Amino acid sequence: MSYLYVAGLWLVAVYLVYMAVKEYKILWIPAIYFIFLGAWRLADIYTEVSLMQGTYAWILRGISLAVVLITGGIYYAVYRKK
Repeated sequence: MSYLYVAGLWLVAVYLVYMAVKEYKILWIPAIYFIFLGAWRLADIYTEVSLMQGTYAWILRGISLAVVLITGGIYYAVYRKK
């Protein structure tokens, strides 16, 4: 069942890449993040180490926070001018 989660994350990443190429350049950041998130989940499935608990979960949360802050800051800076 976890493979469906990985596939869903990568489908969202493909759609974001499509939209980034087509129209919104800001979507490259979340697209790369969703590719990373799918790979993180896939690594969690195949390795003995649980990447969704403990210290690794906090690393993932920190990366997620950084992506949200960077993307939100760029969005605010670009669209505030309009």
